[in-house]
Amino acid sequence: MFAKTWQCTCFAPQRGGACGCVSYGVGRDQDGDATGEVAGILRSFIRSGRVPVTQVGLDRNEILYTSGEHAYSLFFVESGAVKTVAHSTAGKDCLLDICVSGGIVGESSLANQTRAETAIAMMPSTVIHLAFDPLLDHMVEVDCVYLWAQYLLWRLRERQEIITSLVTADSEWRLAATLLRLARRLGTRIGGRLRIDLRITHQELSEMVGTTRSRIGHFLKRFRELGLIVPVSGRSLVVYEARLRHYVELGSCGRASQPPLR
Repeated sequence: MFAKTWQCTCFAPQRGGACGCVSYGVGRDQDGDATGEVAGILRSFIRSGRVPVTQVGLDRNEILYTSGEHAYSLFFVESGAVKTVAHSTAGKDCLLDICVSGGIVGESSLANQTRAETAIAMMPSTVIHLAFDPLLDHMVEVDCVYLWAQYLLWRLRERQEIITSLVTADSEWRLAATLLRLARRLGTRIGGRLRIDLRITHQELSEMVGTTRSRIGHFLKRFRELGLIVPVSGRSLVVYEARLRHYVELGSCGRASQPPLR
């Protein structure tokens, strides 16, 4: 477990300039998620012109890359939303992640230079292609490799937690935990609520949770009755964060007897 607190050691202060990392207002979430810091660093790299970049525009449902492609690069999501999907030999899909502005897609290819998933735009999107070798060279130069390693380890821990829930938790709890995670990552905060404006279908939720579309519909209806979520305008979803977090924290025991949270 990393206990060390990351501090910027880039060369700007040594040269009498302002720290480029701090100027982007990056900060880590309380749960240790280093995504915000890494996003800020990558934005500074892109704007500096010291790392070769290629801007790519995507239409809705357009494929960015497919599983099995040879690659040694990643993509930074500038705007829009991109989902990553793994395909099984039996023809089933597993939706691995949804990345919006500031997200990183394709980092798994750094392990063996092969894409392990397919990336698809969920709406008109703009992504920035970054070749990893020059990116790593610049990370070494400004001493940000430790932060990058922390980000990758956080992603690994997140995947481990998801795998654990698939084995140990029922599908209703997994959906609640998934909605909470998506709301915190994709939602706009309005008081104690989080509003997800990105349209996520029942099929996509079923591919994330590992159950059927009909069960997703049944669970969402129950969550509405409990006052955990409220659909808005047919495509947006308002999540009551404290209520849903409490529901998730109850775990698998005693949930059915719990009254609606107010």
